[in-house]
Amino acid sequence: MDKNIWSLVVFSLLTQAGAGIFLVHELCFWLFPLLQQDQTPAHTKKVLFLVLALLLIALAVSFLHLGYPLHFLHAVNHLGRSWLSREVLAFSLFLLVVALFLLSGKTNPGELKYRAWLTTAGVLTGLFLLYSMSRLYMIETIPAWDSWYTPFSFFSSALLLGALAILVSFPMFSQQDASPDNGSGLFPGMRILAGFATIILLAGIVAFLTRSQVFQNHPVLSWLRLAQASGACIMLVLFVIPGILKTGFSFISWWCGISFVLTLTGEITGRVLFFLSFDRP
Repeated sequence: MDKNIWSLVVFSLLTQAGAGIFLVHELCFWLFPLLQQDQTPAHTKKVLFLVLALLLIALAVSFLHLGYPLHFLHAVNHLGRSWLSREVLAFSLFLLVVALFLLSGKTNPGELKYRAWLTTAGVLTGLFLLYSMSRLYMIETIPAWDSWYTPFSFFSSALLLGALAILVSFPMFSQQDASPDNGSGLFPGMRILAGFATIILLAGIVAFLTRSQVFQNHPVLSWLRLAQASGACIMLVLFVIPGILKTGFSFISWWCGISFVLTLTGEITGRVLFFLSFDRP
């Protein structure tokens, strides 16, 4: 497979994962009290560092398909008519917001006034980034891309990878016992995230099954993609249903980690299939 396809696969997934982690992290903070109580400044800072690292790696990888680093700067010259220019602008703004979030030190949940401004800017630029990436590939002359599946797959990848990355990060970064009998909000909160990820996975499996042309052209990769998503979905369902996984911190961490790896490899396979479906009539 062409190296440019691999650079696009890596760039798109890293960027979407970074945006998804930020969006899901802030969603957890504002909507779910069970998770909010574990949103310590240290945990938030580590999550933001992870997002920043993913974006910087994605930026480095983007130079592989741009051909020359300065092309990244020239790409913003056509904002009025080019979704590539808008994607570059959105990426730059989102990267700037994440960097400002870290440099400002406003990671304390108690600093709601300052945090709200940065969060709003991050959410808006993150959503704009995902939308711009989707529109960039909705090309009329490529039927496989010019459909509802492109924005669905990009947004679902971001939210899915974001949810599972946060799910894995809670027991790693919070340094609290995630076992069911601990009595803290960490384990129920992790179940909320796992349930959210399960819904996205199920929707993704149903959507992927509608891609009959992909199954015909690339049957091995298509069935592999389906198996990876189904395996991750089954593991998450077993975690979400109360009373099935009554075990300790270490096993829960490994269980969530394996679910994340299965999902990540499935998303890689799915993105490879997306770019392989490039076919002009």
